[in-house]
Order: sequence, then structure tokens, then C-alpha cells
Amino acid sequence: MNDDTLSGWEKFSTLLTTVMMATISLTTAYKGMLAPALNAASIAMTKQMATKRIKQGIDEAELANLKEEVITRTQAAGATEAQAAAIWKEIAAKGAETATDVATGDKDGGAVGGLFSKLFKKGGKEAGKKAGKKAGKKAGKQAAKGAGKTAAQGLGSSLGSFALAAAGIAIAVGAIALAVNQFNKADKAAAKAAETASKLSEAYNEARKANEELKSSLKSYDDLADKTKTLVKGTEEWKDAIADANAEARELIKTNGLINGVDYTIDDNGLIVINDEAQDKMKAKANKAEAGALAMSLNADQRAKEA
Repeated sequence: MNDDTLSGWEKFSTLLTTVMMATISLTTAYKGMLAPALNAASIAMTKQMATKRIKQGIDEAELANLKEEVITRTQAAGATEAQAAAIWKEIAAKGAETATDVATGDKDGGAVGGLFSKLFKKGGKEAGKKAGKKAGKKAGKQAAKGAGKTAAQGLGSSLGSFALAAAGIAIAVGAIALAVNQFNKADKAAAKAAETASKLSEAYNEARKANEELKSSLKSYDDLADKTKTLVKGTEEWKDAIADANAEARELIKTNGLINGVDYTIDDNGLIVINDEAQDKMKAKANKAEAGALAMSLNADQRAKEA
């Protein structure tokens, strides 16, 4: 179908469908870009949370519960069972130091050293303390730094993806708003065109009716004027015919602005005589008015169809 033959509504529907399809594509792309970043950020924050809780000091039962929580969270974020186990092992290793050790370099690593020995079975509590003091501070700092960096990267990636998708959706929404605005303008233009067409159609009907009435009046006048010629002068019937012809003539004079001595005269019998030239002018004027009104009406109808 040619664009010129599409109605305003069809054009709007086509544009809106295109915009909606673009919006769906953008939304799908948004989900695809954002999900991996969110998962990475979630895992990074889970690591940070668990490491902090271990550093704060927890007993064996709490440690078991924390392990289960970490594995559940990381798997929910897309990690496999093996990956979740590796993440927990990393958390446990990086948490082998107290918060005080990290902040102040305290030499007393007893609590975490004990935990370190439980986790890796390296020869008991004292060995765990020594290993914790030597490796815990560096591992803890690296864990905190790595977790923070990973979380920041994940969040940055998430925000970047979100901003990109949001911008695309905003463009789509803007396109829809523009389409609606254009449709509203087209709809108003169509309504105005239809209103104009209706008014011009009424004008044409009035012009056609006026032309028909003029022709009818002229014929009636001519018939009455001719009748006076067939009647006996001075009779009542003759006088009535003169009066009827003159009544018709006066109406024509009033309606068409005829001038005495130019367009009509009064004969010796008192009959108003409208000359042929005046009648021809009246007919031509009425025909022209009807034809002009018809042309304008047809043009307006065409514009209304195209709107």
C-alpha cells in the first residue's frame, strides 16, 4: 500500500509498532547486558560480607552456617557448585585475620589463628597463629582490596549497562511521545479538514438550491406574463394575472438587486417587464455561484480524505 493512501491512524499504527518493537529489543538487550554485571557484583559483595564476619570472630557453628549462606548466594548469582565451593575456600583463606590485625597490625592473632588451623589443619593452634600472623595480614588486605575492586567494577559495569539501556528506552519513549504528538496533530488537521468539507458542502447545496429557485421564479414570471397576453384586457382574470406576474417580478427585483430602467420597465398595462438581458445575467450569476461552490466542495472532500 502506498504511503499516500494510508490514513492518519494507519500511519500512526505503523510508526507505533516500529517503536514498540525497538523498545522490546532494547529491553532484551538491557537484560542481557545487566545480568552478568549484577551477578559479579553480588558475588563480590558476598565475599566481602563473609570475610568481614569471619574477621569479627565466629564459632564453628556460625562458620558452618556462613559457609552454607555463601554457597547459596553465589549459586543464586550464577556460580556452579564447584565455583561456589572455590569461592568459599577463597573467603575462608582471606578471612584468616582479625579486623584489628588489618587496621593496627596487632600481633595477637589467636582467634583467627585457631580458625586458620581448623580450616587447613596445618599442625594445630600455634601453627595456625604463626601462619595467620605471617600470611593473614597480606591476604586480608588483598582480599579487601580485591573484593572492593571487583564490587566497584561490577557496580560500574552495572551502572554503565543500566545507563546505556535506560538511554535506549528513553529514546524509544521519546519516539513514542513524538509519534503520539504527530498523530494528534494529524488527527486535529483531519478533523479541521472534515469540518471545512462539511461547511463547503452546505454552501454548495445552498448555491444549488438558490439557482434552482431562481430558474423556477423566472419560469413562473414568464408564464404569468405570457398569460396576460391570452386574456381579455380589463377582465378580473386579466387583472389577477397582471398582479401575480408583478408579485413574482418584485421578488426577483428584490432578491437580485435589479435596477428600474436598466433591468426592467413597466408597460402601459402596468405589467413589470424584466428584459431578457437581465434574466440571462441572473442565470449566469447563479450558475457560476453553483459551479464555484461545487468545485470548492469537491476539493475540500479530497483534502479531508487525504488528511
